[in-house]
Amino acid sequence: MDPSRRTDCLLNTRVDILKFIVDWTNDTGSEQNILWIYGLAGSGKSTLSTTIANIFRDSGQLGAFLFFDRDVTERSDPMRVVKTLAHQLATFDPSIRAAIRTAVENNPNTLMSPLPHQFRTLVLDPLSGVEHTAPAIVIVLDALDECGTKGEREALLAVLAHHSIKLHVPIRVIITSRAASDIYHAFQSGHHILPYELNITSSMNRSDILSYFRHRMSLIRARNRDLRLGPEWPGEEVLLELVQRAHGLFVWASTAAKFINGHSPRNRLGIILAEEKASSAEASLDALYKTALESVEQWDDEDFVKEFRDILGTILVARQPLSTTAIDALLQSPDMPSLHTISRLACLIQQSPTVRVLHPSFAEFLLTNNGVDGKCGFLTDLRMTEVLPLNVWTEWM
Repeated sequence: MDPSRRTDCLLNTRVDILKFIVDWTNDTGSEQNILWIYGLAGSGKSTLSTTIANIFRDSGQLGAFLFFDRDVTERSDPMRVVKTLAHQLATFDPSIRAAIRTAVENNPNTLMSPLPHQFRTLVLDPLSGVEHTAPAIVIVLDALDECGTKGEREALLAVLAHHSIKLHVPIRVIITSRAASDIYHAFQSGHHILPYELNITSSMNRSDILSYFRHRMSLIRARNRDLRLGPEWPGEEVLLELVQRAHGLFVWASTAAKFINGHSPRNRLGIILAEEKASSAEASLDALYKTALESVEQWDDEDFVKEFRDILGTILVARQPLSTTAIDALLQSPDMPSLHTISRLACLIQQSPTVRVLHPSFAEFLLTNNGVDGKCGFLTDLRMTEVLPLNVWTEWM
């Protein structure tokens, strides 16, 4: 898990919650050793968790930072979590490393044992022998809802919700996720778990999104000096309008800023402002995704629609993120490189080093909504063998 590509919070934003987290972490007298931060998709949980990890890395307290991703097999398997956690803790502290090494040498089958046994042998027992008082060791787990399905992560949730109370040294575990029903029920009942819901409607959250828009628009002005946008473009009134349309979602602000940062920022901004305001955060995000897709203006071209289906379908069903070269090889379409289509959706899709949707909510939008005049909703019923030839698909999987 390489966190170097992950972004953290803009300077002087999320100040209140970051202070709360630091104060809670350093209050070693508290009986609550797990902080569960939950919120809607796009509310900024992953950026927040990265900032938290960086704060405690700088203070020498970060024992482990795991971030899950349903699109990457190695980062979505609940059975790998305890072993990865043990590995990072061993890297963090020599005495922990020695205890874990001894445990594995004495019982090599531990690595293939059930999660509760792994957790006891590789985490609880090694930590119990460590003389550590203060400051607390911090473990950060981001996007737990992307770690397996409900059935697959049942044992992991039981370990986190019940066995973590047995940690003897000052350990603080910070977990972020959506409020998936299984996670909600597992974490709401433990007296050692502190639930914290991100409030996307707070004045502080709106202020942070306004700061983000000011920052991104200044970058767009600098990038497009030849367009003479003006030193104050697009103006405070427009920025406040964008904040209202974001409905508290940082992913809306991020996607909108990427969309505006196109060939003609003025026109792109006008397209967003011309759309009817949505009534909720989820509806606002769906409307923005639809606007971004409609801007491609090629939905009457059957060849483009077919290529879009094939490429996006491949991206969504791939167990591992693929490069454009790999997508071209799988789809066997050398005459029209996939990058030609993907580049038109830069505000929604990462193009390199691998191709992937920039946020899980866009994949969910494609699979559950009608999209552009019903032409994106076809992904809802997409069959794997419609994307790839059956023989290629079978070999690939």
